[in-house]
Amino acid sequence: MIAASGGRAIHEAAFLGDAKQIKLLIQFKANVNVKNNAGMTPLHIASLHGYTDCVKILLDAGAFPNERDKKYKHPIHYAVSNNSGNINVLNLLLE
Repeated sequence: MIAASGGRAIHEAAFLGDAKQIKLLIQFKANVNVKNNAGMTPLHIASLHGYTDCVKILLDAGAFPNERDKKYKHPIHYAVSNNSGNINVLNLLLE
């Protein structure tokens, strides 16, 4: 599913909330700012799903919190639109 949308392994890990896999991919020099066909980075995806631990790991590894996707949305837009209302993700993105 993720590969069909132009995603990479790091997008899949962000989609699944797999913090261990994200850390491993970063150790092997995965690009934390790589975009899928929709222009979404792993940070957009982790923010959308409210995965605080993944968001923190990605930000610590240099993910750009102000990167826009093809809909001109930043990761924070997805965090706010998330029905879970994860305040921890919002706080991380605003730091």
